[in-house]
Amino acid sequence: MTLSIHREALSEVDAAARWYFERSPLVADAFLEEVDAALAAIRRWPEVAPRWRGHPMFRSRLLRGFPFAVVYRPTTRGIRVLAFAHASRQPGYWRGRR
Repeated sequence: MTLSIHREALSEVDAAARWYFERSPLVADAFLEEVDAALAAIRRWPEVAPRWRGHPMFRSRLLRGFPFAVVYRPTTRGIRVLAFAHASRQPGYWRGRR
């Protein structure tokens, strides 16, 4: 199944990786590995993650060991990742993304 990532979501992951790298390159590597693992799981089983706040279109998968969720929308053409949302950000800030 094809997976595309919104450009702002890519910026979020990049900013988080840089933040972790400034503190520990090993933690930054672990963060990026967890992002890759989450994306692989989403690609393989897109309908398994819970719906975001019960919304019929959006799902979210938590990253293990990091305060982030991958927010995505399964579509007929594939999967669209809308955000790598930090747990302390305003919920749903990414809802205008397509």
